[in-house]
Amino acid sequence: MPEPPRQTFQYGIWIFDVTAAEHLIATTGQRPIVLLDVPMWAHAYGLDRDDPSAVPLLGPGDGFDRAYAMTTDLSRPLLLATLPTGDGASGHLLIDGCHRLFHAWSTGRATLTAHELDRAETDSILLRRPASDTGQSTRSARQPRIPRPRSGCHA
Repeated sequence: MPEPPRQTFQYGIWIFDVTAAEHLIATTGQRPIVLLDVPMWAHAYGLDRDDPSAVPLLGPGDGFDRAYAMTTDLSRPLLLATLPTGDGASGHLLIDGCHRLFHAWSTGRATLTAHELDRAETDSILLRRPASDTGQSTRSARQPRIPRPRSGCHA
């Protein structure tokens, strides 16, 4: 039986290998669970707006399927990557779980669980990054051909 396609998430020039991140989480044993504030994250990702003219910095692309989102499993943790913020600090980016976040927000849920990748783990699942982040090419030597992103949220 053929392997299912790799799931990726794209934010600007960054492309994350979500399949590799899930494998990393599954093989590293017990991990701390982070609780996400659903209304705050839903607002940040533009999921709380029905205005088609609103363009959030983060959020679903044109193909976001709200009906599918309502069928997603809210017990499955979301996935956060840790990225540099430019001021020497780090911030989080939701790389898997946008449909679940919409589902939780739509049903009034206050929190969702998430797995948090640290900077080293995030670096290990990056397929492409800005050249300024590494001082090298924007393409990783590990992945010569970048697959088309398959994710619920596109930036």
